[in-house]
Amino acid sequence: MKNIVLVGNPNVGKTTLYNALTKSSEHTGNWHGVTIDRKQKQYTFNNKEYGIIDLPGIYSLTPFSAEEEITANYLYAGEYDLIVNIIDVNTINKNLYLTLELLNATKNVILVINKTSKNKFIDTKKMQKKLGVKVLFLDVKNINEISLLKQEIENIIGIEAMEAPC
Repeated sequence: MKNIVLVGNPNVGKTTLYNALTKSSEHTGNWHGVTIDRKQKQYTFNNKEYGIIDLPGIYSLTPFSAEEEITANYLYAGEYDLIVNIIDVNTINKNLYLTLELLNATKNVILVINKTSKNKFIDTKKMQKKLGVKVLFLDVKNINEISLLKQEIENIIGIEAMEAPC
């Protein structure tokens, strides 16, 4: 099974995305400390099984709190196949600092811009070209758009994913 880790600043929609991918109902909230440890479940897509790890929010790879240390240590251990970096369209400039740090460490990243605001426009093709990774602009609460992310995950690592049991 291939493991995908959800990484981003606090309050960008990581746990909401985790719940959508795994059909879970983990607690979400718009305040510091909601996710204080990693959570892990699986989902199946096109008969392939994927592990999803939801990590506490982090602003940079240099941790300043116990929650951030959990995330940084997990990322440094490298026990994952793909990073899905979630950023919020309303705080994109602040969120991209972590994105750039992640991209300096690995190119095995999908950047998901959570469009919590319907009136923003992001040129994802231009961002993809500049960053060198897949960029998706989607609403992590929209199940149809989650399918797009699942397809991109499969495109990147799904070929090698183990077949799910029947």
